[in-house]
Amino acid sequence: GIGLDIVCLAMAVLVSSWLRLTLPFGRYLPDVTQELPLLVEALCIYPLVFLLLSLYDPDRIFAEGDEIFALLAACAFAGLALAGLIYFSIREISRLLLVYFYILHFTLVAGWRFLWFEYRKHKGSIGLRRVVIIGSGNLAGQIIENLLASPPGQLELVGTLIEQEAPVPPITELPC
Repeated sequence: GIGLDIVCLAMAVLVSSWLRLTLPFGRYLPDVTQELPLLVEALCIYPLVFLLLSLYDPDRIFAEGDEIFALLAACAFAGLALAGLIYFSIREISRLLLVYFYILHFTLVAGWRFLWFEYRKHKGSIGLRRVVIIGSGNLAGQIIENLLASPPGQLELVGTLIEQEAPVPPITELPC
């Protein structure tokens, strides 16, 4: 998770820097290296924001749309924080370089997460919630029937724990 995000971050910085110098958009830039300051500041911000917004919590994401929305929000927040930090620290970094970086980074991170999501979905380890029913009676029976009748691939009934009535000793036999 976090390792691939950092690799995507480094790739996005290097490729966006190359694109900024190669593509004929924006002002001419001398061959000044802007990768290192951008990489250092991005490495400080992006993993922290992703961690704080729970992108590395495996139990948080239930569907592909949730993953993309959470990733979009985290990238937007981290991107704004990075733009602010760059504005106050190194103003010489090209704004077009930042735009290339934002687009490339989101594309790379969304790409690997999408592939991982698809792999887990085909493997059958995503979207399946394991359920244990604790208790007995009519309500527990109805819940079990509903679980067994639900579409496959959403809920898996792992087991039930039925309370057994233990004989209650008379009050005179209880130790004080």
